[in-house]
Amino acid sequence: INVASRSAFRAETEAPAYAASKAGMVNLTRCIARGLAEEKILAYCIAPGFVETAMARNDMETRRAEIEEEMDGPCSYDPNLFTGAT
Repeated sequence: INVASRSAFRAETEAPAYAASKAGMVNLTRCIARGLAEEKILAYCIAPGFVETAMARNDMETRRAEIEEEMDGPCSYDPNLFTGAT
């Protein structure tokens, strides 16, 4: 189980290296899934929305309205919600 972010699917001009690394994680997971399919081994990559982390906090404070408009669910998640989810 790998973790990407919404940045994997967007052209994030403020953090291109981060977006590229998350897109790479998505594709790596797809490659692993295809490579191990015959052995019935599954590979997953989750990409949650905005998670309230130290890295995201500044964007949450300055761009909340814009982010909420883009999101299809809650604007942010408590990182503890993902504990045990997988």
